[in-house]
Amino acid sequence: MIDFSIEKGKKDFLTLKYGTRYIHSAVDPLKEAERMLPPNLQSNLFIVFGLGLGYHVRALLDAIGDRQAHIFVFETDEHILELCQTHAPLSDPRVQIFTDHDFYRFSDFFHQHVPSYKIEHPVYIELKSETLLFQQAYKNIKNKLEEFFRYFFQSLFTKAEFAPLWINNILLNSSLFLKPSLSLFVQGDALLIAAGPTLNKSLPLLKKLYKKIPFFVVDTALKTLIQANIIPDVVVATDTQFHNYRDFFNLSTAAREHMILACDISVYHKIPQLFKKVFFFRTEELGSALLDNYLEVENLALPLLPPGGSVSAATLSLLYYLGAQNIIMVGQDLFYPHLTHAVGTIHYERTLYRSSKISPIFNFFQHVIFQRGHKDLALENLSRWIEDFIQLSHTPLYQVEPIFLLKNSFIGLPQHLQGSLAAFPKPGHRENPRAQKLLEHLLEETKKLRQAENAEEFLSLRNNSIFKFLYDYIFIKQDLYLSRRHGDKELYLGSCFRIIDRLCRADILALRSFEK
Repeated sequence: MIDFSIEKGKKDFLTLKYGTRYIHSAVDPLKEAERMLPPNLQSNLFIVFGLGLGYHVRALLDAIGDRQAHIFVFETDEHILELCQTHAPLSDPRVQIFTDHDFYRFSDFFHQHVPSYKIEHPVYIELKSETLLFQQAYKNIKNKLEEFFRYFFQSLFTKAEFAPLWINNILLNSSLFLKPSLSLFVQGDALLIAAGPTLNKSLPLLKKLYKKIPFFVVDTALKTLIQANIIPDVVVATDTQFHNYRDFFNLSTAAREHMILACDISVYHKIPQLFKKVFFFRTEELGSALLDNYLEVENLALPLLPPGGSVSAATLSLLYYLGAQNIIMVGQDLFYPHLTHAVGTIHYERTLYRSSKISPIFNFFQHVIFQRGHKDLALENLSRWIEDFIQLSHTPLYQVEPIFLLKNSFIGLPQHLQGSLAAFPKPGHRENPRAQKLLEHLLEETKKLRQAENAEEFLSLRNNSIFKFLYDYIFIKQDLYLSRRHGDKELYLGSCFRIIDRLCRADILALRSFEK
């Protein structure tokens, strides 16, 4: 086996050697390290592949001076780490070193210590003499980083756009989910019914299975089932926007009384009001800045589900949480064949109303597929998420009429299909004086922000508030504008005030709901 060794070069610099190959210059590794640096170092985020003895990392530190930055170094060989720590340790707190085996540690550190509104475009630096030796290992790291940053920025921009709406709905739903009235449990198998085009083809099968196992349907597929005279046991809703409300238009009273609504606490606030039986859950991070401490003090548990970016992902996580042994997916196509949604869904009907002889409905869907492809980014992400779910949860997942076959899933139905849903009302009536105090305190603090005369005073009040983390969450978009684009402070303040006005209105309405 070839080992790394330390050798003294011609100018008395230490260099690293792998067999007969030098990782650093045997003559002047400092000058070599300086040449490695890219010309543009105007960033606060640097990704370094390969540690060696850290000459290039020190050159980077010298080049950026005292500037605040995060330097993440990835090293695949434990022996190199030991040699560097022994002969040339790096002590600058801006430098963090990770191996390919502890990528999760990088992810946790990044989320905890790198403010999202301060992130600039990352600069990549590569010690090629090392990365070429271990091409596959570094290729794996690069793939992980690419996926991490894709998810991170996708999540960041989603938060920036929707965080104020999420918090508004959480406030307006608070009088319901802080007094939970229902417990659910699944025994055996359960169906997850999504709104893909193959749903129509599977309706005869669903009619055969109706009332034999629990039916969990995503909200977008609800109307298609109702039209087929199938009333599901549970309908799942997660969307915060008004258009999600349309999925529940014209539902009969009998259907709403029979079904259980399982929804995120940030769901559009008028949807839970339609149902007598409501089961609330939380998506990780959503509402944490406002609710974590309160829920702990009150000893109040709401199911906490991982974010999947889709109502189907939420339904899958919910079924796992409730104890389903086998999950059968129907209508979860993960592919656009000739339509994007099943006939009868609100998406299909909305397109049908806009169609004409000149522009028939299938032309519209073909145009969408031509622009997005048969499998767009959303479906790619959902496919990977479900495959990760199968691997991590070890829950058997069956696909009915699959167009896209997921890794480690099964096709068809389990041999002995059986399952049931138990719903238990929670005893007693929980009063929430602390919840009302929390909302009153939030309203008081938020009104103080509204009275700030300039951006400096506003930021000072924010940073000293007990609700700092909540404000940081709902003002992500504004903070990105101010810090990354050097935005106008008056426009920044005006945009923040607009969100504050909505937050205060939602808080006042929530307090009125508690008083009822």
